[in-house]
Amino acid sequence: MAPRWTYSEANASRWRPLFDDLLAGAPPIEIPLEGNAKSLCSLKVRICDALKWLADGFHKRHNPSMKPYALLKPQMRYEAHADALILHLRKHPILYRDYLAPSTLDRLNSTLQRPDISDDFRAQIRGILAKYPKIYANKENQKTPQPT
Repeated sequence: MAPRWTYSEANASRWRPLFDDLLAGAPPIEIPLEGNAKSLCSLKVRICDALKWLADGFHKRHNPSMKPYALLKPQMRYEAHADALILHLRKHPILYRDYLAPSTLDRLNSTLQRPDISDDFRAQIRGILAKYPKIYANKENQKTPQPT
């Protein structure tokens, strides 16, 4: 299935100045329905697709100049008001933490003990566990005694 026409550079360039204003700290912006779309839903789709196209410039096309749009995307909030759509930013952006549950860390540690895994896979697991040095160090120091 082909992507919607709104997921395009042409649509993104139309809405980019609006996103630049929001990035610069502008107050909530009201977008009138008239002249922009036939319904509030289609207006929101056009704006969301434009922002997604810009954000994908950073995520998929690895263009560092598009990073602000990638960071803007999860902060955007849309509010319907009569015949307009109001765009504003979340006051406190969500900060995602790189977190693995202790049970997952235990499973990774136990997988490291298996002799049948490849060296590449072992290196990947060690790379993940290196992000959790305190937990990983405790697990390494608690090796189970081998039966004699």
